[in-house]
Amino acid sequence: MPETSLRNKALDFLARREYSVKELRNKISKYSDNSEEVEEVISELIKNNLLSDERYAQALIQQKYQSGYGPNHIEMYLREKGIEHELFNLHSDEFDWVESCKDLAKKKIKIKTA
Repeated sequence: MPETSLRNKALDFLARREYSVKELRNKISKYSDNSEEVEEVISELIKNNLLSDERYAQALIQQKYQSGYGPNHIEMYLREKGIEHELFNLHSDEFDWVESCKDLAKKKIKIKTA
């Protein structure tokens, strides 16, 4: 697949949602046998700030936190997506994990007593 087509494919994926570098690399690698071409596209997207592990981590932590997941689950999920531990630590301080746990416990108690 020509590099421009591969870049367009990557942009199509990114138009739908954020991806980690690892995820997008795996996804577009299916469309090209040339690993250098894949790396060039990934590098260009990072350089143009269209692909960012930090932005992906921040969005994913926010989404998982709001869904009631705890820090251990979120960190494990991020590792599976190729995100470094440092990025989790950088953004996890923004959330009140204890308060989230209390809210979840209150919901569970209400459900059982209702």
